[in-house]
Amino acid sequence: MKNFAKIDKNLPVPIYYQIREEILEKIKSGRLEPKTKLPSELELANANGVSPMTVRHAYTCLVNDGYLYRRHGKGTFVSESPRKETPVEEEKSSTDIGLLYSKYSSALSFYTQMLLGIESACMKYSYHFHMIATNDKGINSRENFIISTLFSTRQFDGLIAAGPLKENDIQTIRSFGMPLVLVDHDYINDEVVTVVTEDEKLVEISFRKLLQEGKKRIAILGGPLSANPEKLPRRGDKLLKSYKLSLLKAGLAFRKDYARACENDEESGYKEARDLLNMPDRPDAIIVNGDVLAKSVLRAAEKCRIKVPEDVEIVNYGDSEDSPCCLLSKPLFEMGETAVELLKKMINDDKIRKLRNVVPLKG
Repeated sequence: MKNFAKIDKNLPVPIYYQIREEILEKIKSGRLEPKTKLPSELELANANGVSPMTVRHAYTCLVNDGYLYRRHGKGTFVSESPRKETPVEEEKSSTDIGLLYSKYSSALSFYTQMLLGIESACMKYSYHFHMIATNDKGINSRENFIISTLFSTRQFDGLIAAGPLKENDIQTIRSFGMPLVLVDHDYINDEVVTVVTEDEKLVEISFRKLLQEGKKRIAILGGPLSANPEKLPRRGDKLLKSYKLSLLKAGLAFRKDYARACENDEESGYKEARDLLNMPDRPDAIIVNGDVLAKSVLRAAEKCRIKVPEDVEIVNYGDSEDSPCCLLSKPLFEMGETAVELLKKMINDDKIRKLRNVVPLKG
């Protein structure tokens, strides 16, 4: 069984691709005849010291190429008439990483530093990386035919998904057998590798600072909330949870009108900030999630003729070290680097010690 597919983890070519090429060569040479049953994914994985997902990835590539077929409950078999190839099949010589965003505007507005971190790590290992945007659509052939086809035909050796994804999209990607790392995205109680940071700590540090300055009317503008916070909490959910806990520890009452959530765009942030600043007992401090919302609050303060920080202090959870009113910045560059390092291990079939990987806050 071990000789069925020989692999070399020292080669720069992904493990799944080595298995694919070994099986393909056996089919083309006639050593694997039509209707021959292949070893199960678990058998071949155990024999070669790799994960079943890696073998599934190789098998699925050959199924998609027409060389193999599956029968539910019976196994994987060699096809009788493999799909005809175009003259010469080029041998893969690179490792290609997909980088998935919901929108390109999100990548440019919030994730520039993360993108630079991913690029830096990919250059270190001579990986090719390719940016893709879902345009806020689902990952299926009806809503996103091109993306669905790219993933299902294994054009990438691994995928990094930045920001929120719906659970069914995560499961769709997983069904393709492609190594996946979710970055800046929590996914509780499931076998998915994630990279996050200490969002809750930002609120704790902000409260210590503001309470020392005598601030008592502390509001939060934390960004969008998740429809399923127990399993797929977004940053806004974690900030709000920590905000409520910090108020409780400080002996301050929670006020629903001080806890604001909105989309990460300037107009939504501006509307919420105007509402806060026009209150009769307006906040004397606002904790803000990110540069776009911080700029919205500054614009609203200027419109309302409110001085910052004299009349209201803004504490921004910045997206870079140059963020306005920044107390602490998210370690997005380091999160991008970490995501690539984890994906490299998964592609090479090395053991991942933990699923949830927390990158510490800076400062």
